[in-house]
Amino acid sequence: MGIISKKAGIEHIDTSIAIRLIVGDDPKNYLKAKKLISKKHKTFVLEDSAMMEVVFVLSKIYKYPREKVVAGINFISSFENICCNKGLIEDSLNLYVKHPKLSFVDCYLTAATAISQETPLWTFDKTLASKFPSVAKLLQ
Repeated sequence: MGIISKKAGIEHIDTSIAIRLIVGDDPKNYLKAKKLISKKHKTFVLEDSAMMEVVFVLSKIYKYPREKVVAGINFISSFENICCNKGLIEDSLNLYVKHPKLSFVDCYLTAATAISQETPLWTFDKTLASKFPSVAKLLQ
């Protein structure tokens, strides 16, 4: 691994911080996460992979319905100093709510492919290919 230069004021947060802020079921860690995010002159990055895990944890572990998952992600995205791929995540969440048979990852890949206009998204998933024929193509 090469040398990594640190940009002043930019740090990363992981899934557990986002979950604590959204769910608030662990008061001690909720307060720690809230204090961290409240730091002035700090920017926190929540990577797409962590965002995917947040969706998974909220839906599978906490049994949140899709609309409540979206509300949680929107809550995290609303913090001024939390940076994430907001446009892509928003498009992915819209697809996630509209297409309950598709996973969030399928919706994310579809949205990313559509935004980049680097089509097709090759898949063996018949449901995905049938829902988005202009983006996804079934490999037969």
